[in-house]
Amino acid sequence: MKRRSPDPRYARVSVDSMIFDDHIVPEQAAAVRRLVELEDAGEILLVMPASVKGELDHPNTSAAAKAAAIDHIYTIRIDPIPVAQVELALRGNGEPGRHLKDATHIADALSGGGGYFVTLDGRIRTRLANFNDQLWIVTPVELLAAYDRHLSEET
Repeated sequence: MKRRSPDPRYARVSVDSMIFDDHIVPEQAAAVRRLVELEDAGEILLVMPASVKGELDHPNTSAAAKAAAIDHIYTIRIDPIPVAQVELALRGNGEPGRHLKDATHIADALSGGGGYFVTLDGRIRTRLANFNDQLWIVTPVELLAAYDRHLSEET
C-alpha cells in the first residue's frame, strides 16, 4: 500500500539551507519563492534543523542562503534519533563519517516527529527515500504539489 503524504499545512516542514541558494534551477527557485509566500501568509511553517544552523558559517554557504535562513525557526533535537543509523543508510558503501552533517540534518528533522525534509540534494533523496515512514524527503516542487493536492481535496 502506498503511504499518503501528510498535509504540509499541519506537518512539520524542515528545510535544508541549500534550497535558498541563488544558483538553483528556475523551477525549484520559483517553488521556494512560493513556499516563502505561503509561510508569510501563515499557511505553512518552514523550520530549519538545528544542525543546519552550524552550516551557515561555512564559507561555501551562499549569501542568499544565509540571509533566508536568518528568519526561520530552528529545531532542537528532542528525541535520541541515532545519527549513526541515518549516516550508515546515507553513505552506503562510502567512507564512514563523510555524510555525517547530512545525516545529522535528517536526524534533527526526525527528532520532532518527522513530516517533511525539503532538499535539493539528490543523494539524500535517493538513499533515504524509504528510510523512515515518518519523514518525507522532497524537493520544493514536490512539497508544493503535496500542498496543492491537499488543498484541492478540501474543496
